[in-house]
Amino acid sequence: MYHGPISLEDSVKTVPKAQFKPKAFAYFRMVEETGEDLIITDHGKAGMRISRTVDEHDRVLRHNKRLLSGATDLSLEEVVQTIHDADGTAIAAHIDRPSFSILSQLGFIPKDLELDGVEMCADTAPALPQGLAVLSSSDAHRLEEIGARRTRLVVAQPTYAEMRMALKSTGGRRVAT
Repeated sequence: MYHGPISLEDSVKTVPKAQFKPKAFAYFRMVEETGEDLIITDHGKAGMRISRTVDEHDRVLRHNKRLLSGATDLSLEEVVQTIHDADGTAIAAHIDRPSFSILSQLGFIPKDLELDGVEMCADTAPALPQGLAVLSSSDAHRLEEIGARRTRLVVAQPTYAEMRMALKSTGGRRVAT
């Protein structure tokens, strides 16, 4: 994803955040297929730009010149709360990795941390707080790695709301093992 300056004066398609969220995968697919950028707006203001960064042959089309690995002065609890305040889903990424993961940094997942789930690449799960959804992914960094591991969700339809219900195991929705 490209994080350059965002301007609504560009001749770029825009979509309101409320319209984007339930159809996010369709919009990502549109950007991938057309190669055209998409700007997500929040109350009429440009918020986020989605762009293709690699082509179908995994060749880089553009680079993000901003440092994305910088630390934050927010606590872990504040990060999770900020995600939830934005109506997002807080999933701790690749917790089973030896670096850049919550377990490698803290050694545990705080029981009162209001995560919606955790994502792992390995088959065996470490000790986790009760009721926490465990997702599996390939953490792909190359095209051939995509789909090596995946998570199945039992949902009524492929929507963001249904995914969140599956993560909470409510209404008959669940993360399939």
